[in-house]
Amino acid sequence: MDMLLSKKMSVFFFIGFLLASYGGLDITAIALFGVCVAFVLNFYINNKENNQNPQLAINTLTEGEIDFE
Repeated sequence: MDMLLSKKMSVFFFIGFLLASYGGLDITAIALFGVCVAFVLNFYINNKENNQNPQLAINTLTEGEIDFE
């Protein structure tokens, strides 16, 4: 119940409520829609974090080693 009261999660609660009451969707349809939205948001957030913090290629070769790339 604590997660429901957070500002980030309450938006999804009210969207689900509106879909159920005004959209005429049943709980299973809303759950499947929520899973799809969760995958899209997770993919978007992970790509955004990876683009902001690109890993720099560090040359770790020691003397005498050959880099064949």
